[in-house]
Amino acid sequence: MGDLHISRPSLLEVGEDSLLALRTADTSGVTSCVDKEAWIVSSDAPNVVEASGFRLRAMAPGNVTIRVRPCTEPDAEGRSWTVQVIDRQLNSSIHLFNRPRILFTDRELQEFRKRIQDTSPIGENFLATDRPAIHFPQLWKSMLNTADNYVQEERFEVKYPSVTMTMLVELPLTEPKTIPNPAGYVDYPFWTMFSRAVEERLTVLSTAYMVTGETVYADKAKMYLLALTEFSKWYEFDHRGAEGNLSNAHLVIGAASAYDALYGYLTAEEREIAAKALLYRGLQPLAIDLGNRDMHNIVAAKQVAMMYGAAALHGDCAFADKYLQQAYDYILSYLDRKLVSSETEGLLYDNVAARHVWMAADLYRRATGDATLCNHPYLKEELPERFFRFLSAGNTNTFPNLADSFLKLDVSYMMTMLASHHAHPAAMWYVEKFEADKTSVLMNLRGIPSAIGPDVFYKEQPSRVFGTIGWAALRTGWGANDHLLAFTSSGSARDHTHKDQNNLMLNVAGEWLLTNPGYQDYVPGPRADYTVGTVGHNSLLINGQGQSARGGGFIAKAWMTSCFEAVQGDASASYEGALKAYRRSILHINKSCFLVWDEVETNTVDDSPQLLFHTASANRFCQQDKVLSVRDKVMTNTVTIHGEKEAVKLQVLFPPDAQMDITEYPGAETYGPYASVREQASKSTRKQFVTLLAPSSTNSTDIMAEGKELAEGVLGVTLAFGEGNDALILSADERITVDFDGNRFQGKALWMHRNSSKLAAWEAQHLHIEGRLTLQAEIPMNIAYDAFSGELAVHHYGQEAAALIWTIHGESSRTWTLSPGEHRLHRVEGVND
Repeated sequence: MGDLHISRPSLLEVGEDSLLALRTADTSGVTSCVDKEAWIVSSDAPNVVEASGFRLRAMAPGNVTIRVRPCTEPDAEGRSWTVQVIDRQLNSSIHLFNRPRILFTDRELQEFRKRIQDTSPIGENFLATDRPAIHFPQLWKSMLNTADNYVQEERFEVKYPSVTMTMLVELPLTEPKTIPNPAGYVDYPFWTMFSRAVEERLTVLSTAYMVTGETVYADKAKMYLLALTEFSKWYEFDHRGAEGNLSNAHLVIGAASAYDALYGYLTAEEREIAAKALLYRGLQPLAIDLGNRDMHNIVAAKQVAMMYGAAALHGDCAFADKYLQQAYDYILSYLDRKLVSSETEGLLYDNVAARHVWMAADLYRRATGDATLCNHPYLKEELPERFFRFLSAGNTNTFPNLADSFLKLDVSYMMTMLASHHAHPAAMWYVEKFEADKTSVLMNLRGIPSAIGPDVFYKEQPSRVFGTIGWAALRTGWGANDHLLAFTSSGSARDHTHKDQNNLMLNVAGEWLLTNPGYQDYVPGPRADYTVGTVGHNSLLINGQGQSARGGGFIAKAWMTSCFEAVQGDASASYEGALKAYRRSILHINKSCFLVWDEVETNTVDDSPQLLFHTASANRFCQQDKVLSVRDKVMTNTVTIHGEKEAVKLQVLFPPDAQMDITEYPGAETYGPYASVREQASKSTRKQFVTLLAPSSTNSTDIMAEGKELAEGVLGVTLAFGEGNDALILSADERITVDFDGNRFQGKALWMHRNSSKLAAWEAQHLHIEGRLTLQAEIPMNIAYDAFSGELAVHHYGQEAAALIWTIHGESSRTWTLSPGEHRLHRVEGVND
């Protein structure tokens, strides 16, 4: 029975039909329609669902088993599944405008025709000196050229990002044959890219017909639409049904768009055939997700497809209304939950899900006039914040490939939605600078707001911590000489996440110098182990082994000031008992360099922690102008990672006997070498590593760093710049008061900049800088001080009011009783709101 293909409805309303389409596959995978006389479809409760030939009819509420068997084997087990029948649902309270309502309304279509005739330049000239950033007539010419090519093509190829195989699709379209899995894969989703190609053709051809009225586009779109009605199913894996497949979502969206666009062009018979296919092949199998609240990107895409299919059939088929209401309820709940959820699958899949949710939100506004979904704060504020904060520096548009992702992402749809619906100035900047030639700009950029770059838009604080998902972006800006450190310590354990908590990536002036392997290799073996495991990431191994669980991390602490930023991730639970604790703190020092401070508590003295630092295979590890190869002995505690133009100095300050090696992972050598750092000997289960990362574009590779142990668990660091020295104290035990160069401190960390003109004290209770100032806090507080302005910024993160005493030597002391929260104080004026 494994060669039988059948689309299985899972839920019907009383009075609703479902027409099964059975196909069998031969040994080469080619499918063909079955002889209806050779198969038996039966129901074990005909009073609930009546089976007549291949037609099912829901008669009464209940559950029933449907079975399909060959007539030659009437007693065989056959193929069976359960169908639930519910009472007839009342008509949806959602009112939709008249057609067209999916790609355009009549008013939007008129505006679109005007736009593509307007030769006025849009935006500033970012991309070239001889043309404006956005030119709608040129974009339309390009899209129409694509539509013309689709009209002419007799076949097309579908290529895949992770395997070298190609699907050749002959036209007229027929159901694809079954393709054997590539070596090492199980259920490789060939139909995902195939369905996206079909969706694109349906959308482009339908748009070309609506705008021009030329029937040649309608005819080709109709070929695709009616061909889909002959498929046995719109999802690939028969044994999985409509679950875990993206193809049914793409085909429903494409078919719904074409059905609505070609509605007046189709004959009554063609409309009926297409409508039944949308219901039987599209929506009914998706009913398995009615009530599903899972936020996985595939589930979200299928819920969005429900909205498209139901919007297309509204007014033609009352049984589709329940899908419209379900989709709206799911998407609203999805957006509410995404605001507070720790779940993320990385920026690639956040973008995939967001694109689909934005499509549904935009469609709902177009079809009903209700902008509730479009105006949701997750779409309007939270999601764009993530993408802008993690956008690479150097006036480039790449993103950290944390989890299953790529450095290059197409976020044009999201940005055009933000610019159009919310006049988002940074989104408009992004569209003008990076996406001006995209079809999505032509189709979706309906409002034209002013463009403001992120350096201006976020000038008060470029960095940001996203505590709910456990990500942090520490950066100087987005310009030519800026840098970005992306950090993750996340609780998300979704399918596309990696075992990479307390992992970091570094971008310098647009180049990724500390890197991830990116999208995981799903073929079992060393490449899979490397790409999804800790060994392929910039985190920590214990006794040669990485994290055993996905997720398990969280942002434990974070504090941002204009000259000092600190974020701490806790990934202890990710190792599931292989160590007692693993905390990593990233300190961004005066926008010039980073200290990576790792605190590890092992189970035994003999347990060996190992830090890893990866770079791209095209980059080079160097020491004193010598390029290091795998197995070269690293003579000192410092290497420099060189990219094409930029570099970062990596210096291990603690432990003083650290051994650095350049190595590679057997079986995954194509990902390039990486640096491994171990301590040579240990007398304690509490171990600390401190690593300096000095990016070149801030001239920070010239920093000379030294460290020494001040007390057990307390480390002192001196950073020597051209104009002076910075001093830091890092304390693993905040109860200890230590002295360093005449200064006394009790707290987590202290940074003093060049003769104490600026300082930042992290979780400080006591501070005494000889001859200058004294601080005493009733409970630990975060404190930043600027001697020139006299301003004191205090972050009191306790639960109740607490006292802070501040003394500038030679002046009177000031005492404040501070409530929890952020405060800006002045040594004379007091609290300044």
